[in-house]
Amino acid sequence: MGTTLTTLSLYGINRSVIEPLLAPSDLLREQNLPWITIVPACVTDGDNISRLCKLAKKLTNEHAAIALLFLYFDDELFHCDLYSAGRKAASCGSDLTWIKFGKKLNDLFGDDLPAKALRYASHCTCFKEQLKLLEETIGAALYDMQNEQPRIVERGDSTLRTIKLREAMLRKRPNKYSLSEVPRKDWPNKMKIRQKLLELLQPQWQRYGLSTLLYNTDVKEYFVPGADGLVAYPYSDNENRKDYLLLYNGNTDDYQDIGPLPAACRSVVWITKSGNLVVLYAKTVKEQKDDGSWSQIVGSEYVSCIKKDGTECWRFEPELSNSRQLYHIHSSSDGVVTLFSPATRGIPDADALIWQINTETGELLRLHHISANDEAVHLIYAESINSFIYCCRSTSELVVIDSNLDKEYRLAGYFGNYYIENEQIYCDTIWNCWDSTGIRFFNLRNGEALKVNFEIPAYAIAVFSNGLILCTNESQKKLIVLDKSGKVVSRFSFAGIVCRAFSNGNKIFIVEQRSPNPNGLVYDELFNETSTHIWELVPFSCV
Repeated sequence: MGTTLTTLSLYGINRSVIEPLLAPSDLLREQNLPWITIVPACVTDGDNISRLCKLAKKLTNEHAAIALLFLYFDDELFHCDLYSAGRKAASCGSDLTWIKFGKKLNDLFGDDLPAKALRYASHCTCFKEQLKLLEETIGAALYDMQNEQPRIVERGDSTLRTIKLREAMLRKRPNKYSLSEVPRKDWPNKMKIRQKLLELLQPQWQRYGLSTLLYNTDVKEYFVPGADGLVAYPYSDNENRKDYLLLYNGNTDDYQDIGPLPAACRSVVWITKSGNLVVLYAKTVKEQKDDGSWSQIVGSEYVSCIKKDGTECWRFEPELSNSRQLYHIHSSSDGVVTLFSPATRGIPDADALIWQINTETGELLRLHHISANDEAVHLIYAESINSFIYCCRSTSELVVIDSNLDKEYRLAGYFGNYYIENEQIYCDTIWNCWDSTGIRFFNLRNGEALKVNFEIPAYAIAVFSNGLILCTNESQKKLIVLDKSGKVVSRFSFAGIVCRAFSNGNKIFIVEQRSPNPNGLVYDELFNETSTHIWELVPFSCV
């Protein structure tokens, strides 16, 4: 959880008027006069918002003053409301237009700098740059906490000039790549199957809870390993509250419902030679009471092999406490499934465990213990080196275990997140993007670390073997293509939001989703108004 705070900055009012209205723990900052800022003691107290909102209305109604109510959330976004004459007159923020806000500030300062400067908010590539632009334009420190030293913010156009120079430089630089929209008939197969499944289920979207598929444009977790084009979509029927599994063959369009199941299905991890399904079940089981209400019973998680009529062939159920979870990590081409239960903080001597089982028989092949001292909470399989990887939280080491769980080696100095996603691995390297300034690489064979600084602020979403780094801006409305040195080589704007980028063979694709919602959110009811678009990134030499 990042920083969350609220402040109220007032212009055109004396301290003596404000002081009687403060809460006992409030602090007044006056380092940026004529702005006076109220900084509450508890930065995450939700009551501060309503209290300061009422105060802004009262003071601007009774005095010829302007108030800015500033909300900053989780180091991810901010929102600022301008109050005048007792009411909210304009707003700006990391996901809003700033035009009206700038015009209102023109009236306050008697010049046109705010309107001119804040037009460039959409050219900022991260919300921190947007905030810096706003603070410099008005000459106030909106971001403030009592435990931090006061900041003096001079009113000026330094950030504005930086943005303009950057834009001028990039406009003169020609794109090295173009975007070509891919007709649906030529979409990569998994995306075509996802779209067909959405359209098949759409008439019964409430029953199937289609929001899961609508929100997630990457549905690889639903494709059954070892079965070409077979999708297993678990859902809880909204009518009878029971758990089911929808099987859909994307190559033939055949589908069937299996269930009700004995528990909620997490995923189908393999299909056997005889066509049986190997299913990972969640530990919550729904049960209807005599009064008609439903309750959830917590039980152990397990793997079961079932026929398509629901008959169980075998079950693998390790002895785990109810606080432990079971995760599917990998299914090999010969039908060996790897399962993982992470260490649990607060439970001494609770080793993390790795199992490998034979999917034809349910036989346990291997069991590997990871010491509780390592605090291993996440495990992934790296196909490029045919090994499993986890981060030792206690020592910041990256531990690599071979695919047979026989050998391991440790790499010191790992700087990345404990929860590594498979998309963060390319070739034999893990990448991490902590902020908008750059990207870090960590070699899985020798532990070499490399930091690449970005030419402009951006957020990495994918790295490819040809060295390209694909990024978005804060709103995910722009795609920024960088070379391996961090230099911008192409930029594109989108009508919708950029969801992800992936490769298929030697081609790179970008997925865009368009929705009536201005923030790109997708609701079940908007299915018919939501569209997915796939673009291919093409070098100009190939056009």
